[in-house]
Amino acid sequence: MTGGKIRSASERPDVPNRKTGDGSRDFRRGGFADSKSRLELSSRSPDPDLTALCLAAPAPGSFSLLTSSWLAVSMILLELGLAILVYLVFLPDPVAMQTLAAGWVVQIWLRNLCLLFLVAHGLHLYFHQLRQQGTTLRFDRREIGGRNGRFTYRSQLLDNMFWSLASGVTVWTAYEALYFLAMANGLVPVVSPTGNPVWFAIWLLLIPIWSSLHFYWVHRLLHWPPLYRIAHSLHHRNINVGPWSGISMHPIEHLLYFWDL
Repeated sequence: MTGGKIRSASERPDVPNRKTGDGSRDFRRGGFADSKSRLELSSRSPDPDLTALCLAAPAPGSFSLLTSSWLAVSMILLELGLAILVYLVFLPDPVAMQTLAAGWVVQIWLRNLCLLFLVAHGLHLYFHQLRQQGTTLRFDRREIGGRNGRFTYRSQLLDNMFWSLASGVTVWTAYEALYFLAMANGLVPVVSPTGNPVWFAIWLLLIPIWSSLHFYWVHRLLHWPPLYRIAHSLHHRNINVGPWSGISMHPIEHLLYFWDL
């Protein structure tokens, strides 16, 4: 920091950069060129996206802070609502699940496939095909590429859809079917909001913590060089990620990630 300013990468001698054709400096390969500095804190006009976010933030100590932190429509809240809907409407007959049979297992597989397709492809259409948000808040403003030899079928979209649906949904369904089979036969405990309200509330709070810990340590394991080469490198082919990239993984990675379900 010099003279009350934070110097950007373009002004620091220890950070390499290159000039583009119009004299502006390109801070990284993806683009984001700026004529002088996007990071310098000075009297220049702030980033409009950042300004909008700051203006939308509630004042500390206000009731709106509580509602925005705990009562906002977040991804976790949406996932919880979807899980409740699936459990109440699309769960196979518990009596049928006492015996391992193709009928109810395929029913779960088709349900999971449709859910993933609706959510992931709905987001893909909204953000990438219809471009309803433009490039606002996007980390990489480039569009998901066309033909690329690094991906299956030479297409990132088709590659991500294949690994998510063919491998991801299959492994996800296998774990779910085994759990429901054990549950229907009384081999695993069942905690319900009516029968065990206290434990139900405790587990509702503990499961996201366990899920985060599991995700972290499995991810650390997947970056062990042998396992990275065999499995995790497939997921890391996605540099410019899209809605289908989240569970576009090798089957080994699906086995490791989904067993916490």
